[in-house]
This record gives sequence, C-alpha cells and structure tokens, in this order.
Amino acid sequence: GIFMVLKSHGVSQRAIFDTRITNWYFFEPDCAALPSACSFNSAELPTGKTPLFAQGDIKSAFYQVRIPSNLSKYFALAPVRAGGVGLATLGGITQLSPETLVTPCLTVLAMGWSWSVYFMQEILQPAAVRSAHTDDPRIADKEIPKPYHSSKELRHGGYADNCLVFG
Repeated sequence: GIFMVLKSHGVSQRAIFDTRITNWYFFEPDCAALPSACSFNSAELPTGKTPLFAQGDIKSAFYQVRIPSNLSKYFALAPVRAGGVGLATLGGITQLSPETLVTPCLTVLAMGWSWSVYFMQEILQPAAVRSAHTDDPRIADKEIPKPYHSSKELRHGGYADNCLVFG
C-alpha cells in the first residue's frame, strides 16, 4: 500500500510505502551513522573561530536512487486497468487493451523500506566528506566529535538527504 503525508512546508505531499511485509524478506540493515542533536551539541570550535554553516538538501532523494530491477517485485502495488491510468503500450512495444491489468512496481528506493535510509546514508556520506574537504570529520550519534586541529577544518553531519557542514 501507499499513503501520502504533507511535507514540512505543508504544500506538497510525500509518498510513503507500507513495506512492513516487504521488510520481512530482508535482513535488518546495519545501523546508519546518523547525527543527533546531542552529537552536534558536543562539537566545539577552536577559541576565536567564527562559526560558519552550510546546509544542503537533495530534492526527492529517495526517488532519485534506482533499485535493481529484481527488487521491484517487492514493491508492487495492486493491479490496475491499463485504460484507468492512460497506459496504451508497455515498453513502447506491446499494445494494451484498456481492460488489461497491469501491476505498477516501484523502481526507486521506497520511503518506508528498512534499507532505504541505510542506502541513502551510504550515498550521502562520501559526498559530505568531499564537501568538507577532509578525510571524515563526521558528526554521528553516540560519538564524540573529533577535536579541531586547525581553524580551517570543517565538520559535517548528514541525515539521508540532508547535510550540514560547519566549522
């Protein structure tokens, strides 16, 4: 199933997939190294350093990441009539009757799938490291941030599709 929720700005909607049954087919993912308010609060800037912040958001991030085609079957919706969704051909080749039942399958990361946040974090982490121009000054939950060795060092914290770089 699928349901919609308003995004934080209250204008557009976010599609959330009910993947409780799908999640049973997969092992639990490793915990993603996500930041928390406590971990950000523990970061200390060198004395006299003016704090600088930059924030980024990847628009519709989960829906920009394709999944392998063999996983799509786990994210199938109920069959619908081709004519009901304006589908006349399939793959540009097969002519469909309006009464033909077709099964829509998601081809991107489903918000709600237990592995989606893990994969997004694995994609975001290297990008955040590149944006901070250092090895891995990550801010993560239950970790004490590394001390600054230079006034030019930056730290970053990423959460699935958002990143904060500061220093």
